[in-house]
Amino acid sequence: MSVNTEPMNLKDAFAYMNFLSTSMQTARDLLSPVSPRLDIRTISSDNYLYTSRKVLRYSEVNSGMEDTQEDVEDLRSYSVTGDELILFLDEARRERERCALAISAAKQKLPRNLDLEISLNKERHDLIKKYRSLLDLRNLRRDYMDTSYKFDIDGRQTAYNVPATVISTISFDRNAVRSKAEELTQQAKAASAWIDKALVTTDVDFVPRWNISDEFETIVAGVRE
Repeated sequence: MSVNTEPMNLKDAFAYMNFLSTSMQTARDLLSPVSPRLDIRTISSDNYLYTSRKVLRYSEVNSGMEDTQEDVEDLRSYSVTGDELILFLDEARRERERCALAISAAKQKLPRNLDLEISLNKERHDLIKKYRSLLDLRNLRRDYMDTSYKFDIDGRQTAYNVPATVISTISFDRNAVRSKAEELTQQAKAASAWIDKALVTTDVDFVPRWNISDEFETIVAGVRE
């Protein structure tokens, strides 16, 4: 298992937090109860809570025969134990807590609230997307045959076709929307530049236990080391 000794910035720290979350979710999934089959021939790929063996008790039905044990094929995807998974979950939780505290301390060094800036910029991008969708709209015209009725010379009501046109005209100021979209785009670009710079230039006082390039099996099996 490789050890990451490179200095960590906020961007690295967030990536590490995501790595821990994904690894923990994998461990939780593997610890979900899966009951062994009665006619067991294999240990299923997602069963890490039972170790199974099959014993044929011939001696109970034939006094001249001895009991035998059959090998059960292990199809589990990872060479780890339930104990290691449980221990890893606790160790990873502690690691996430330490990393989260270090991230929080690093954010305090910034002149602006990073979480707030990210949230506000997301709203800007959502609005820009909406404004651009409005600018894609055009006036519409649809021609079709409508139906009307009249009385014929015998006094009977008779249907007949009438050419009709539906004209739909945009009812908002496109220029105002375009202006808002351009203004908001400039604000979003400036905020994104500040956020990106903050993520890569703000150091986090934290040394990760694992490397995000490590395989799941490697980090779980190494928790006892």
